[in-house]
Amino acid sequence: MGFSRSLVVLAVLALLVAGEVRAADQPVSARKLILRRTAAGEEKLLFLAKDPQLIIPDIGSVDDPASGTPGGITIELFSQNEGVGTLIVPPAVGWLVRDGSPATFKFVNKLAPQGVSQVFSLLLKKGRAIRIRALGVGLPLAGQQGAVGIRITMGGTRNCALFDASTIRHDGSHLFFGRDADGTSIPDCSNTSLGGPTCVDGFDAPTCGGTCLDGSACGTRDLTTCQCIDAAQPCGDTWPVCNGECPVGQECGSVGGFPLPTCGCLPAGTVACGDTFPACGGTCPAGLTCYANSIGLPIGTFDFCECLAQPPVDPCGGCPVGSFCIGPPVFQTPTCVPTPCGGTYPTCGGPGCPTGSTCQAVAVTGTCGCLP
Repeated sequence: MGFSRSLVVLAVLALLVAGEVRAADQPVSARKLILRRTAAGEEKLLFLAKDPQLIIPDIGSVDDPASGTPGGITIELFSQNEGVGTLIVPPAVGWLVRDGSPATFKFVNKLAPQGVSQVFSLLLKKGRAIRIRALGVGLPLAGQQGAVGIRITMGGTRNCALFDASTIRHDGSHLFFGRDADGTSIPDCSNTSLGGPTCVDGFDAPTCGGTCLDGSACGTRDLTTCQCIDAAQPCGDTWPVCNGECPVGQECGSVGGFPLPTCGCLPAGTVACGDTFPACGGTCPAGLTCYANSIGLPIGTFDFCECLAQPPVDPCGGCPVGSFCIGPPVFQTPTCVPTPCGGTYPTCGGPGCPTGSTCQAVAVTGTCGCLP
């Protein structure tokens, strides 16, 4: 049986993913955010938030930035015009923890921007304040930012703030200064709320319909998360969206494959092999031909187009009516297995089996399958 491309991806995803847990988000009111780059190339970041709504993990908890699992802090800056910048503060090294009222976490790296982090100092006071000083910005600061969102992630805990037009005091080349961000202006700490590319939130995988900055496309490389794939790299490195660079007269296109296509440089203006299912008559790189191919999985057989040097060979050497071939990685030795059908073992029955087979109980596997 054949399946559409979208059904293929969704079916494989069902096998790979049990679910997704979102982080605990807390938008906060923030006093100021300063991003600066001097003419000499020195960088500075200063962020200060004082808000009783701040969520700071308990000492010794999973999200404890000093000793949790995985520990550490990720600081992300979402620029409306320049994309996403990231600073990392690792766990263990440079941390001082005080179990008082309030509980306090302090990180210091006097070697910044070298050493373990570009962050020079970071202070967390439970229910009171976050202060970050860094000697790295993570953004080019080549011009106006438009707006900047900041997200501070500690395990499953995320605090965030958005400095939009109403808060900006200066926005130009080499300097962004915003103050008095309102924590009630955004509903959560998602990329969408913070003004960043929505693709990298990944909540719509495997379809990946989010947005990216110009020059990038949204896609998934693992069927579970989405990411912005930059076109300013070789074609073969941009799978599965196939938007990368090729020599003059060629363009990047899908050469097929399962469950995600690979990419190759094809003559400009032609239709790529991977885009011609079910006819499979598209263009391939030199020396390859577009063939119809298939792969067997326990949930059924999936059909697709693929550029190959020679026609695909059935590794099982042919299977009886009502069954299909499954090889690695499911089975090390190619094996013919019955096509799944209706009913609950051992009471099997119903339509869906090809002519010459019926839905029967398969004692070996304890399932219902099509047998001659």
